[in-house]
Formats: sequence, structure tokens, C-alpha cells
Amino acid sequence: MPSQFRYNFSPTAGSTLGVRHSEKTRTKISQSLVGNKNALGNNPSNRKGVVVCNKNGEVINEFSSQTSAAKWLGVNQQAVSKALKRGSIVRRMYRVFLP
Repeated sequence: MPSQFRYNFSPTAGSTLGVRHSEKTRTKISQSLVGNKNALGNNPSNRKGVVVCNKNGEVINEFSSQTSAAKWLGVNQQAVSKALKRGSIVRRMYRVFLP
């Protein structure tokens, strides 16, 4: 294969260990991340607020994300997500809603 069509080649198959990016490549990567608050993909604009209520519908607490609500409730984020979708009760005493 001609060298101009090769990219991301590693000296060890299946591993990026030992691969060193050129200064040009590092600059391109850096420029592509400018303005990205979290390069890992956890974009704060994707967060959905969550309102936690008791069974009677009285607001107990409000959170900026499902993760923070899950920590407060003592469950994992997936449990909060499922409760939101199904309208189910969490920990036998809380309901969760989107604001």
C-alpha cells in the first residue's frame, strides 16, 4: 500500500504503545479539541435535569443530571434513566421526573 494512504500504523499489531504522533498531527488534534470542554464526549449540554419527588408528588430535590440524582438516591444512573422512561418508583419511595 502506498505510504500516502497509510495512517495510524503501529509497530505492534493491536497496540498503540510506542506510536509517536508527529508535531503536525499533535497540532491538528489539539486544534480539533479547541472549545470542547470535555474531550471525552461528556458534553454538559447533553445533561438532563432531574426532579426527585416523594410518592405524593412533593418535590424533594432537584439535580442538574441523572448521575447526580443517582448518587443522592444511592442507585446507579441506569436505574434513574429507566425510572424516567417507565415512570416507576426508585427505592420504593421516590419518583423522578424531567423538569
